[in-house]
Amino acid sequence: MSLPHSEVDDLKVLIETYRDAGPENMRRLVEIMVYDRARFATPELCQARSDAALARPEHLRNYVEGLPKGSPLPKWVDPELLPTIQVPTLLIHPPVSPPRTHSRPARP
Repeated sequence: MSLPHSEVDDLKVLIETYRDAGPENMRRLVEIMVYDRARFATPELCQARSDAALARPEHLRNYVEGLPKGSPLPKWVDPELLPTIQVPTLLIHPPVSPPRTHSRPARP
């Protein structure tokens, strides 16, 4: 019997991918971020995302080094300012409702 999937598991994958942004870890990360894994978590996409991440090692290093300081959202950031962000942004946060299960409902 396996334990149910949780957002904590997803965050572990995110952190592991920042520590080692190779194609296999990137596949694991892409799979938790897309609705249709078969369509979007392709080897080509995962390789491209890995290549892009590895091209910026300072970004990967800054993220990992910031974890003990409260990253990815530093504690000094005022959450009230988040709605004022003017660029496309992906924010990952703890759930505010009951945790979802690993299975995803079918879309209409």
